[in-house]
Amino acid sequence: MVYAVYLNPTIDKTVYIDSLRVGGTNRVGKVLSQGGGKAVNLAVTLHQMDVPVTVCGFLYKGNSRLIRQSLIGISTSLWEFPGEARVNTKIFDQQSGVVTEINESGPALSADILKQFEATFLPQIQKDDMVVLTGSLPPGCPADYYAHLIEKLPCRVAVDADGETLAQAVEKAPFLIKPNRDELSMLTGLPLETEAELLSAGRDLLARGVSVCAISLGSRGALILDASHAYRALPLTLEADSTVGAGDSMMAGLCAGLLEGKDLGEALRLGSAAAAASLLQPGTGAGDMECIARLLPEIQIQQIQ
Repeated sequence: MVYAVYLNPTIDKTVYIDSLRVGGTNRVGKVLSQGGGKAVNLAVTLHQMDVPVTVCGFLYKGNSRLIRQSLIGISTSLWEFPGEARVNTKIFDQQSGVVTEINESGPALSADILKQFEATFLPQIQKDDMVVLTGSLPPGCPADYYAHLIEKLPCRVAVDADGETLAQAVEKAPFLIKPNRDELSMLTGLPLETEAELLSAGRDLLARGVSVCAISLGSRGALILDASHAYRALPLTLEADSTVGAGDSMMAGLCAGLLEGKDLGEALRLGSAAAAASLLQPGTGAGDMECIARLLPEIQIQQIQ
């Protein structure tokens, strides 16, 4: 079982504009609102792959309907509070293909609520499970909260976060992390312009206790490495509807592959196919298994080490 921790529930609002004019008037072509957030995107992709997954965390009554719609058919353990979840607005410039994100912080969580969450969540987890700690932390949640959970969990833990949250989590030696280039650069304090520099930064994290480091590079593909091997995935040429959520689908594919016992290269192939399938969907939608399976043979994996 995969458990996706969902502490900062989100409505993803994707706004499609022909060409974004900063400081000018923009006419909206289409708006798509979906229940979202990294944990939801990851869970939907895993569900498409027939991987058992449970989303654990919080909802807010004011706009929980969209999130529950996204999670139809998926196991959940969610506490619902008064109020409204944050709205993250994605402005998709269709001419350039660039997405501008405006992300809200979300309601605050108290220390007492977090303790109650742990008392319910932690006893569920078994040694053979995998827990994915993904997304930003809400106000009131300390930056080391993912690190705190890693210490308490008896299973493999995957982390997809950034900034101080990722830095603190790395100190507790999670099983898998998936930074993008910017997140890895921020973590290491280095510019990381070349593949050799990226691999060196990844190996430094392995030396600190991380078991697997996957590095997503957007239109340049992805890298993955552990103590023994390293692979690159070459990018596909696709006409993307939206890039938002592709990284979450990649994490889902990586987790699914590693849980199935695939080697690093094949896990990266599955993650890359899931990410590519997501690119073809509107908004933050995940590709279905038929689309992922169709793309799998097109993903070129090269062994580096």
